[in-house]
Amino acid sequence: MGRTVVTRGKKVIALIAEVFGGLTPHAARFLRQLSRVAAKHAARDSTKYNKNARSYREYHGQRISHAIVMTDALGIHEGILKFKKRALTRGIA
Repeated sequence: MGRTVVTRGKKVIALIAEVFGGLTPHAARFLRQLSRVAAKHAARDSTKYNKNARSYREYHGQRISHAIVMTDALGIHEGILKFKKRALTRGIA
């Protein structure tokens, strides 16, 4: 099994967001700061950008928002499945 970022000695910073994929002002500001760091010549940024996201901030902002929305959708889906299973075992459906 692969090592986690924590066991590799990396710093983890939580970004607070809402379920529709929006970032808090602090998280958006932090993403802009990371974008400026990545833009410096000494920084290593091997990300393959595309026409939908041409910069660090756009690309990673989209990826973070996508992960938030998909995780919430998965939670809703799992809740629906549990509800259906409970309904079927009780003979309601």
